[in-house]
Amino acid sequence: MKSPIRRYLDFVNFSFVPNRPLRGLLQILRIYVVVGLILYLLQDRVLFQPGVRDWRSCDPKSSEVSSFEIPSAKSDRVWRGWKVTADSARGRILLFHGNAGLACHRLFFRELFSRHNFELVLFEYPGYDGTPLSAEAMLEGALEIHDHLQSHTPLPTFALGESLGSGVATYLAAHRELNGLILFAPYTSITEIAQSRFWFYPVGWMLRSKFPAHEWAPLVDEAVFAFQGTDDRVIPHSLSLRQKANFKNIEFFPIPGADHNDWTAFVGDDFFEALHSYVAKHQNTLGATDP
Repeated sequence: MKSPIRRYLDFVNFSFVPNRPLRGLLQILRIYVVVGLILYLLQDRVLFQPGVRDWRSCDPKSSEVSSFEIPSAKSDRVWRGWKVTADSARGRILLFHGNAGLACHRLFFRELFSRHNFELVLFEYPGYDGTPLSAEAMLEGALEIHDHLQSHTPLPTFALGESLGSGVATYLAAHRELNGLILFAPYTSITEIAQSRFWFYPVGWMLRSKFPAHEWAPLVDEAVFAFQGTDDRVIPHSLSLRQKANFKNIEFFPIPGADHNDWTAFVGDDFFEALHSYVAKHQNTLGATDP
């Protein structure tokens, strides 16, 4: 008589199926279902990659950089992040970072706008600061942080979205008047990015956090400046070009040969001049739509 363990192994291996090809297909199907279930259960970790380090683990070692905590006006959440001050600031960059790493790892973005004397505010997403992970909270926090900053110190404001954060920044621009929207590697939706990688799964049904940026883009009245490496292997360049078509007024700057994480090594003076020209043009024009 077979032991319970042996009977169990015969069952999960479909040994009771006499047809060998059919048994092989059932075993492949089992692997497909198990892997799909793992991806479904761990999707937030795979998508957001929040890590395990404390959100304040970065030590900027600068008196210009300080952390902040803003109580939500609508819930019991607390919005957290970093602020890089500027003497007599003439504007503000509100930055929404990509997945993996922390907001403070993106402090290098301040160098892009040093000539404009802007302050830089970096939103640390829920889930990256030790609180529960939530895509809805990311979007809610973007609106509330913007409103809090403008109510206390009104400044010309540009939203800057990096990778995953380009969807959050686009959502903000669709719901608030800004001076401009700057996007690195914009996408149509997280669903389409995931579908390009896991084409063999019904990703549209499986994903909880879809970030439909293609639906928010047509609502943006501001002029947009977007850039991306043409060899991006994280967000397909074709998706960024499709998202480009969803905005009313956009200047898209491709970076030939650049991948997703090495674009700074590929940009030249033409990129910086285009970016600075865009910022200067729209710094004093709220909700600019002129082409």
